[in-house]
Amino acid sequence: MRRGWYYLILFLLLAGCRGQARLARFDGQDFRFIQREGSAEVFQSADGWNLRIERDDRGAKITVDGLVYQVTGSQGQSDVAFPDGRELTWTVQGSSSMGSSGMGVAASMEDWDRVEDLHSLVFGRASGEPMAGSFARVAFGLVVLVFGALEIFNPRLAWQIAEGWRYENLEPSEAFLIFSRIGGVVLVGVGLLLVFGILA
Repeated sequence: MRRGWYYLILFLLLAGCRGQARLARFDGQDFRFIQREGSAEVFQSADGWNLRIERDDRGAKITVDGLVYQVTGSQGQSDVAFPDGRELTWTVQGSSSMGSSGMGVAASMEDWDRVEDLHSLVFGRASGEPMAGSFARVAFGLVVLVFGALEIFNPRLAWQIAEGWRYENLEPSEAFLIFSRIGGVVLVGVGLLLVFGILA
């Protein structure tokens, strides 16, 4: 009976991790995360286009179907090198943002949209993860964390909530309490991984 709780939490954990796809947005298309190749993340659009993000300490190289964009700088200001050699600068101040280019460098509105997308991919939310998915992951992680902490610090109360209410004048064994604490440590670890986005 007691294992039912762990199976339920494991099921919800797996459903929560797979239920919200990680997304990257570029050039008006959504790309779904498909795999990690070393330090690179690979995404794919519904049309079969690949988007690859390779990060380093200076910024990132983003490859979209063979076209390579180089993004360097910081959250406040980034420089984007286009495949044709043009360089555009994107500056973010508070809630506003603007672009600038060097003398004689022509840029269309589509180019500036690409610059904004590239800046967001590198310096925005992790890998373009949607806010709803992030909130759901953190909320579920907090629930798992609280239940795990209860298992560690008060396994009798956790037992009472899960099983004890069914019985009168019955106490859990010491071995059961020890295993409950061990299970609580595992749940706290999983909860922390979810809250901090390590387990997505």
